[in-house]
Amino acid sequence: MSEVAREAGVSQAAVSLVLNDKKGMIGAEARQRVLDAAAKLGYRRNLHAGTLRTGRTYCLGLLGHMGGFALDNYVFTGVARGAEDELAETGSPFALLTFAASWERGQAKSLDLIERGLVDGVVCVVAAGALESFERERLAWFRERGVRCVAVHSLGARALDYPYVGFDSRAGGRLAAEHFARLGYASIGLYLNSPGGPQSNEIREGFEAGLRAQGRELESRWVFEDRNPDRKPAFDAGYAWARQVAPTALPRALLVTLDACAHGIWKAFRERGLRVPEDIALLGYDDDAPARYGLPDLSSVKHPFREKGRAAARMLAALVEDAWPSDQPTRTILAPTLALRRSCGGGNRS
Repeated sequence: MSEVAREAGVSQAAVSLVLNDKKGMIGAEARQRVLDAAAKLGYRRNLHAGTLRTGRTYCLGLLGHMGGFALDNYVFTGVARGAEDELAETGSPFALLTFAASWERGQAKSLDLIERGLVDGVVCVVAAGALESFERERLAWFRERGVRCVAVHSLGARALDYPYVGFDSRAGGRLAAEHFARLGYASIGLYLNSPGGPQSNEIREGFEAGLRAQGRELESRWVFEDRNPDRKPAFDAGYAWARQVAPTALPRALLVTLDACAHGIWKAFRERGLRVPEDIALLGYDDDAPARYGLPDLSSVKHPFREKGRAAARMLAALVEDAWPSDQPTRTILAPTLALRRSCGGGNRS
């Protein structure tokens, strides 16, 4: 810093003010001389020294509370990409540091680094079924240590007392039911990949409400609860179910609450000679990337993972900077849309 000061003909204090972007305290001409001198000398600000002065690292952490999921899980990567996009495109001073998608992997190391102040706050991606354990274990840990945290999950029905970005899963179920009903399918069913789970419950509630809004009811015989006792991967679980279910036990249209299961179901149907959508219309849930490559393409309820990442990064950065509006709740619930492709068919549908 002393070299920059000599080159620019100003004090070291003036250099510090300019390089720490303290506007209005140094004249425009002197400020430009400092910037020119720093560029000429290749000076880079010492972040550690800045941290000692400001108490901030300008790093935000991203980690998961998602059971056995890995970093390549599409939920986690979608949120990560959205958070990175938000910070980059808005010119935020914050950078994103990614820990692990699963607490089981490197948990002790991640927690140690967070506790030692490596990041100013964390975005935590939480599986819907793990929300209670997150609140009981991880959220309590963050609060005890004064670590800012924004949770990202897939629920929208329950109001929470901490900052979060959620998703209206109930509305997704409703959109699917209303779409099938408007197409006129005589029988409409629901495959639940995690029956009794919080997100499955919200989807089912919305699905039933959507059918009622169209003068229909969800018949119990068209509800398929795949409890997957062998804990197969989702694709394999859907495939195994569809290989053994009797064609006469199937509805004319089916919402499958996870795209991976829907792809497995579709594969088994093809092998059995059942045509999608001519014999049975399929609609998946999440619109993860593989849904775009089927023949015909799998229609799906779109879950905006990148937008969730953007909203979480925006909220966390503002909370760290004490810039979140005091009259605005620290929660954001994003809405689903339908990504309609060929697998829904165009109706009739006896």
